[in-house]
Amino acid sequence: MRVDRKIRLVVPALLAVLIAGGCSLETPSNVTDGKVELYSQEHAFKVPVSDMDEDDYEEIGTHYWRYGTGPVHVAVTYSPGSNTNTAMTASLELARVSNGLRKAGIADVRGDILPAAGDGVSMALVTYAEVTASAPRDCKRMPGMGGRSADIEEIEAYKIGCGLQDQFARQIARPKDLRGQSGTPPGDTPRASAVIEGYRAGPAAE
Repeated sequence: MRVDRKIRLVVPALLAVLIAGGCSLETPSNVTDGKVELYSQEHAFKVPVSDMDEDDYEEIGTHYWRYGTGPVHVAVTYSPGSNTNTAMTASLELARVSNGLRKAGIADVRGDILPAAGDGVSMALVTYAEVTASAPRDCKRMPGMGGRSADIEEIEAYKIGCGLQDQFARQIARPKDLRGQSGTPPGDTPRASAVIEGYRAGPAAE
């Protein structure tokens, strides 16, 4: 009975202390719960169309494989009043550049020719959406990194785990893969059926 009386006296006293002091049993966490985030922006490659060569196609193809998504747009300019930089010449150059990009592994290439003022050099502009990965938005750079001095406010505001998330984001070869696949590409149904039937039939089918 005495033990029970002590418990009854202690519990109300503890509650009174918490209420009077405005205390909370929950302490804000200083560990980030954010995940690596993806950012999308436009990537552009501009060069005189006559200078476009295999090295450029390979460079664009490699960058697109890692970061690009969606169609690749190619625009080639021409001068309406020129006898050399004509729309016909721009169309031929557009076909050349588009074929070079397809050979570099880019399947969806869309193009157009655009008039430009004056009688300048014909330019090729290659654009597409670029996806990059970064640490969570609530993450700031680790205090003291990169030779920087750190004050108390920076240290207190730093979220534990942000450095790990930042390093993880930097090591992702193809950030767009984090989005997953929206669906499977159409397959060869007759071929798939033939493979399954052959498996069911067993060795005798051979």
